[in-house]
Amino acid sequence: MSEPQVFSFDIATAIRNIRPNDGFSVSGNSYTGIQWFGDISNKPTAEEIETECQRLLAEYNSLEYSRNRLRKYQKNGIVAEEMIIALWEKVMESDSTAADALQSIRTQIKTDYPKPS
Repeated sequence: MSEPQVFSFDIATAIRNIRPNDGFSVSGNSYTGIQWFGDISNKPTAEEIETECQRLLAEYNSLEYSRNRLRKYQKNGIVAEEMIIALWEKVMESDSTAADALQSIRTQIKTDYPKPS
């Protein structure tokens, strides 16, 4: 007996992308763990699911720079509240001190974690 198909990414997300209007549940990360709640002829094949998993994995990997930037922003105190205050001070109070400091940090982080071209 062959091993069940194990997928390379989140199969629930892949199935929702492929068949957004169909009901199912998933136990584990294999094709045999999918319980289909509708017309069985509409159940995606393992190949369809793996193709979508590969696309999702590539998309996830392509955004690694963004996750790295976010962690670094948070570590350096660049959170939404700080940016709102800095922007308010710059626009409403003509004091760009905080905004300039945040932008300097952002620029360095963007240099350290460049967006792939």
